[in-house]
Amino acid sequence: MTVLDRLFGRRSSNADRQARPPQPRESTECAHIAATPRWDLPEDMGHEDRASSYVCDACHQTLTPAEVQQARANQMNRLRRD
Repeated sequence: MTVLDRLFGRRSSNADRQARPPQPRESTECAHIAATPRWDLPEDMGHEDRASSYVCDACHQTLTPAEVQQARANQMNRLRRD
């Protein structure tokens, strides 16, 4: 084991790696709660009903207005259940 391995916490033996198998990551879907509107025309800016698309602030996916409306409705339903 080198000094850099110790500094960065790297383990050198295979026994250490096999002792803790890697945990599979849970695949979670983004809720698209915070989405920023985008407009095609400058005069439409500020009018959310005229937005041509949205960009999710969390996953950076481009969404249609219908997708954002559905995501917001889903979130409202989750909040009402809790």
